[in-house]
Amino acid sequence: MNRTISFLIGLLWSLSAQAAIKAGVGVVDATGLLGASSGQYADTSTGPGQTGNGGLDPQAFSVAKLGTYGVQSRTSARAIVVEGSNGGRVALLTSDSYLAQDLLLRRVGQLLAEGGSGVGYAQLLHSASHNHSSPYQLTQSAGVWVFQDAYNAIAFEQQARALSTAVEMAVANLKPARMGATVVQHSIVKDNIVGPSTALDGTPAGYPRDFNDNDLTVIRFDDLSGSTRRGSMATIWSAATSSRRCGGSSSN
Repeated sequence: MNRTISFLIGLLWSLSAQAAIKAGVGVVDATGLLGASSGQYADTSTGPGQTGNGGLDPQAFSVAKLGTYGVQSRTSARAIVVEGSNGGRVALLTSDSYLAQDLLLRRVGQLLAEGGSGVGYAQLLHSASHNHSSPYQLTQSAGVWVFQDAYNAIAFEQQARALSTAVEMAVANLKPARMGATVVQHSIVKDNIVGPSTALDGTPAGYPRDFNDNDLTVIRFDDLSGSTRRGSMATIWSAATSSRRCGGSSSN
């Protein structure tokens, strides 16, 4: 992921060196369906539609785990669209999701193709915050269901529409901008979540604690539109770490 962002930094930097670029920001509410299970650490359910307060969700948005009966904090889909001097556009997407996945981006690309954003599937780069407490029913991969819950087509479409709307909003807000970027190394909260272990035969197993990507990538865009209030338009940063490294097993 960070290697892809590093490549993108070089691409965007070369565009900004030729002429002033444009950038725009879009933020859309993407809070999960009420009744869906609240992420990886939700309790196991005794049947579809069971909620954490002993109630029943008639829509059965949760299957394997207890569903939610309220919203503690809302999640969002965020987009930064960058337009180069040649008019080409790319979109940097982030969402408060457990994982990023290609199938979701393909649907986002289909939705964008219906409009005039100038951004398609090939111009999307998506990163997820690896949120442990938000619903994630967006994948048809059964392996992920072990940690989350079964696939829900309604939730999938909701997330795809939130991401595509964020891109369209960012395009509508395009302004002259300046970009700055850097990559630094750090290991303050970076270690391998699996960690070292010992196999049954006594041989080393698992992974060394330092077996990780220690890049911290930061990209900042400043507003150069000439408005009276100029300054930072948006900042995106990427670091490969598990939410559990930030404190507590259910940390976001």
